[in-house]
Amino acid sequence: MDSGDRVTSALDARYPVTRRLVHAEAERESCDVAISAVPDVLDVPFGGRWLSDSELIPPLGERGVLNLATPDADAFSQDELDVARVLSASIESALAIADRIVAAHGRRIRPGDSVERSDRLEIFGQTRSVPPFQME
Repeated sequence: MDSGDRVTSALDARYPVTRRLVHAEAERESCDVAISAVPDVLDVPFGGRWLSDSELIPPLGERGVLNLATPDADAFSQDELDVARVLSASIESALAIADRIVAAHGRRIRPGDSVERSDRLEIFGQTRSVPPFQME
């Protein structure tokens, strides 16, 4: 299927979704209809909609983002912003370490695997300083 055929197919798939959206009686129902249509309309495996007023999206380097949300507006304190930033940096480091382990050993470490002391020290040494988020 070429690009034009994919666009035509996506537009055709959109019509029944639009009809279902028009008849939805609540925000949650509209979201459910829209998200369930994502694989058919956009040809991607996943989609999501967060019903929130306060959202924090710290980066995971080049790997993506960590999405944190709450229905309460302005729910994140400066301390929570700082902790989220440290958490995202820890996740980014853990993913990088996992990639290095796969490159060195051909597979990921599984629960119950023994890890050499030098590997544990390397993992510990990956901790880094992270600048805090600034409240706007």
